[in-house]
Order: sequence, then C-alpha cells, then structure tokens
Amino acid sequence: MEISELSVEELLASIASIQSSVILIRTVSEAHRKGATTAIIAAARKCGEPAIRHLLRLDRKLTNDAKDRLAEGRITLGHARALAGWDSEAKQNEMLQRCMSGNWSVRTLERAKCSDPNSQSIEVAAAEYERLAAYVGVQTGYPCTFQTDKTNSQSGKLQLAFNSYAELDGILRRLRVNMDDWN
Repeated sequence: MEISELSVEELLASIASIQSSVILIRTVSEAHRKGATTAIIAAARKCGEPAIRHLLRLDRKLTNDAKDRLAEGRITLGHARALAGWDSEAKQNEMLQRCMSGNWSVRTLERAKCSDPNSQSIEVAAAEYERLAAYVGVQTGYPCTFQTDKTNSQSGKLQLAFNSYAELDGILRRLRVNMDDWN
C-alpha cells in the first residue's frame, strides 16, 4: 500500500516506529498534507515540533537525487539537512556528488555551504529567526529576539526581555527551570 493511500490515523500510528529517514520524511509530509498539525505528528513520533518542521522542510527542499541517496544510506540525515541549504537543484546535486565522491563528513559539507554564495543566505535565515522570535514572544508573553552569528546561520543567541525579578521568575517557570536547587 502506498503512503498516500493511508489515512491520517494510520500514518500517525506508524510514525513512531519508522526507522528509515526517507520513509519518515514522506510519512510526516503526507500526514501534514492530510491535515495533521506538527504538534499532533510530534506527539505521535514522541519528539519536538522543531524536528517535525525540519522533516517537512527537507521534503520541500531536497532534490529527488538527494532523497534517493538518503534512502540508499549513501548520505545521512545530517548531510541532507546541509544540502537543503542550496535552493538551486543543480547546485544541490553538484554538492551531493562532491560530497559522495569525496566521502565528506557533515561538517565538511556545512563548511562548503557557509562559504558558498549560492547557498541559503544568512539574511534568509535571519528572517526566519525573526518570525520565530515573534512566535516565541507571543507564546511566552515576553519580547524575544534572536541574534544570529554573522558567519553561521545555524548559531546565535536567544534573548527574552524582562522588567522585574517577578517577570524573570515567570519566564523561568515557563521554561520549567527549578530555582529551588540553585544557590
């Protein structure tokens, strides 16, 4: 039976036990396409929503060649994540071939991506962080900002603003930080 023929309930029931990265990506995408939210999928997989959003991004961004190599086990999920940073299908496939022929580690591929002007720009990543900061601000009730690293769009700082110790205490409670053990 094809993944597309399964109901949302069947997709969610199978999602926790899937081991193959490509089947997981396709199953998550199909469940999302059929109306399951990232929260519902994350609960079924017993993981966080960011991991599910990452899988959805990989399904949208990866070329079929990259998905095939992932399915064959010739590249890892880490390689796939790095390859998704190239928007051009031709460039992504070129880097995939270079990665495989050179037996590159994920770190080597990421370094190549950071030095390539054709990869997803730092500005694009910064815009995504701004959207995420606004969302985190709404969820926590406190202003939030992200400062991205100028050379690596995947690293940076998260800042939550507060005006009093009481607000700080509220933030820490929402983050489930137990201050009883601190001193």
